[in-house]
Order: sequence, then structure tokens, then C-alpha cells
Amino acid sequence: MPTIIKKETNMANHYLSITETSEYLKISVNYLYKLTSKRKIPFYNPSGGKLLFKVDELDKWVERSRRTPLYELSKKGGKA
Repeated sequence: MPTIIKKETNMANHYLSITETSEYLKISVNYLYKLTSKRKIPFYNPSGGKLLFKVDELDKWVERSRRTPLYELSKKGGKA
């Protein structure tokens, strides 16, 4: 469903609810609340109401968490 949201309806710059974000990232709503309370994930909270998330910002957040695999490290001479 997340790929469908982004590609078919071109909603990369639109907002998702907490439930939609949970489904998009395949994490629980409880864990998503924990990430927001620790400000570890980008979100919007207009008027102190419900939380909103932008798809393109979520994608960037996921991409920033990339870990270099060992085979890439060995190509660089063992340097991270």
C-alpha cells in the first residue's frame, strides 16, 4: 500500500495520519508514538491535535538510517 500511495496517487508531499504512517512504515502505532515523543521522527502537530506525517520526509528518515554492509566496507579498505 505505501508504494501505491506514493506512485499511483503522487501523494509524496501529502500528509498521512498516525495509522496510515504506522502501516506505511510497518511499525506499531505505539512505537510510532514513542518515536514522536522522543522527537526521533519528523511529524506535524497542528493546533496540538492529531499527528501528521509527510511521505517524502518519512522516506528520507528511513534512508538516513542505512547501515553500510560489510562487503561495501571491504571495498573501501575497511573504513566506514
